[in-house]
Amino acid sequence: MVIPVKTDASRAAIRNAILAQAGGEVVVQGSLADVMAEVERQLSRFTHTAYQVVVYLPKERIIFTGDNVVNKTPPLFHSAVHPEAWLESLGFIQNMDLDFIIPGHGEVCDKEVLSKFMENIRTIMESVQSCMNMGLGKEETKKTVSYVNRFWIPPGMEERYQMLQSMSIGNIYDRLQEGKGQRLGKKASGK
Repeated sequence: MVIPVKTDASRAAIRNAILAQAGGEVVVQGSLADVMAEVERQLSRFTHTAYQVVVYLPKERIIFTGDNVVNKTPPLFHSAVHPEAWLESLGFIQNMDLDFIIPGHGEVCDKEVLSKFMENIRTIMESVQSCMNMGLGKEETKKTVSYVNRFWIPPGMEERYQMLQSMSIGNIYDRLQEGKGQRLGKKASGK
């Protein structure tokens, strides 16, 4: 796959994010395409959406997670695969040998954020399951479960996040109702 690089903005953003976290000097040489050529492993199977790519740089001990990990912003499920599959992918990342996570949204972080992030996902899933257990339909559940306001939301994006929350709750509801759902691109084993 060829990734066209129109400017050095991506390279600079990566460097600045790592600098902010590492507190030292980091120099990324070459274009982003050159950096990507050094990638030893792509973990495209372990993502929270069907078409997302996660890139791991083992020598640098850095992972670019896309929206598989977000830091301090709400987890969104509107286009997510089965939430259990998302948790599996996060567990996989948690067990990797790495120092830095470049999340899809939020600040560069390390693996310490994953436990809380996974707990947030489980809590949201349990809230939806609780509504289902009470006999609430999908639309009632979407009105009952609210979580995005517990996280940082970019200024001016409040309405959009409310809409995405509603879509997310609906998707979780559907996946839990299916019982099995799609997990990592395969039919679930029915656990």
